[in-house]
Amino acid sequence: MLSETVSGQLLILLLAGTLASVHAFDSVSLYDLNADGRVDMKDVAYVARHFGSHVPGDRADLNKDGVVDMRDIAMVCAHFLETGLNAGRAKVFVGWKSSPYGLQQEAEPAFWVSVARNMTWEIGNSIPGGIWVLGEAVGNKCRITFNSSAAYSNIVFSKTDENEEYLDAFDAAGLKVWLQVEPAEASVETLIDIVLGRYSNHPCVAGFGVDVEWLESDRYSEGRPVTNQEAQNWVARLTSYNPNYTLLLKHWLVDRMPTVHLANIAFVDDSQGFTSLEALINEFGQWGTRFSSSNVCFQIGYASDGGWWSELENPFRTIATKLLDEIPNCNGIYWTDETLRTVSW
Repeated sequence: MLSETVSGQLLILLLAGTLASVHAFDSVSLYDLNADGRVDMKDVAYVARHFGSHVPGDRADLNKDGVVDMRDIAMVCAHFLETGLNAGRAKVFVGWKSSPYGLQQEAEPAFWVSVARNMTWEIGNSIPGGIWVLGEAVGNKCRITFNSSAAYSNIVFSKTDENEEYLDAFDAAGLKVWLQVEPAEASVETLIDIVLGRYSNHPCVAGFGVDVEWLESDRYSEGRPVTNQEAQNWVARLTSYNPNYTLLLKHWLVDRMPTVHLANIAFVDDSQGFTSLEALINEFGQWGTRFSSSNVCFQIGYASDGGWWSELENPFRTIATKLLDEIPNCNGIYWTDETLRTVSW
């Protein structure tokens, strides 16, 4: 329990904060500790519960001086009743892209949960999760990271299940993930059946993703374009497992995408090699405009862009905030595991 003196100080600060905070500020997500798009008593209570904490990295230690005290409570109260950048719009998905050739199996489930949650703390009104790659292109085959005794054309399996413990952790933590494949020469509809036949029981699963760069990549440079009929077939197969599932189609070239934009498809741009934040926003903005009737998502954090984003005080928050500011149909922002451990979460 806080002392009467501290409680009195809290009341004074709260009243002062209420009078001072009557409109929205971009900085709100720093103080919106439960990421619900608004700074209110829940956030004050969060700091109060951690009062006196000296735990390194405690989010309640807002001024980062090593202790949660009245200075931190004052910071929340000064922003009382502010609403976040994303308040009033649909929640966006924020998190990581995790691949078997990256950090996926090197990191424990708790790592992925923690990073995704920290990302939502940076971006108000958001849902933690990510893109979980479990099908890797190896030559003309797709290697699936779980075991099976069944035989399919151009599909091979791992000796053990490499995903179940992670998906269990994501279920418990309330994350939402898309299970993505690099299909190579394998049938995408068959991959949907194999993957969702195995994992659709997990509440964390939000849909299925296809990295189009790897669609029949042995025969087509940078992947074969997806036809309208294929997209319709894939969505039909996907939603037969759950009508709320969505299909992520990923590429950086518009001409690899179908021209019919179904409601259950989100278009992901994973372009890289930008010279600046402005260049990234310009190109991603064009992607958002091209698919203006659909949700769009963006994969960021590549090493090839690190020359400029590494100079930002908070790379993820800065880039994500700008994307959400500039692109109204932005529905997801994912940091690649290529550089995930080089950024402080």
